[in-house]
Amino acid sequence: MIKELKEKGVPVDGIGFQMHIDYRGLNYDSFRRNLERFAKLGLQIYITEMDVRIPLSGSEDYYLKKQAEVCAKIFDICLDNPAVKAIQFWGFTDKYSWVPGFFKGYGKALLFDENYNPKPCYYAIKEVLEKKIEERK
Repeated sequence: MIKELKEKGVPVDGIGFQMHIDYRGLNYDSFRRNLERFAKLGLQIYITEMDVRIPLSGSEDYYLKKQAEVCAKIFDICLDNPAVKAIQFWGFTDKYSWVPGFFKGYGKALLFDENYNPKPCYYAIKEVLEKKIEERK
């Protein structure tokens, strides 16, 4: 649709991806190809609403680790594509997250816990960012 609009002269400069996903992640190869497809259209890409929810029952350590892996992989893919201009989480702290109200039994979807402490996903993203900075030196 975007390609057709651009061919008709409609001024479309960018696209936003909402990413309300869970700890199981997504098809990363498909995600990478999708970003590339939009980049080839000359669009700026924005991840506008990211959160990675986990179950509120079960092994919290396991789910927090899986959440961190998902966040790191998404950041790694996005940082490899120059068309991606921003990644924005849909909230800051789990204390005020919208997720538990919409996904029964799920929550803890953001970078900081209810007490504003960084979670494993924060550190995983930080590690990816540091690695990318070092690679670009």
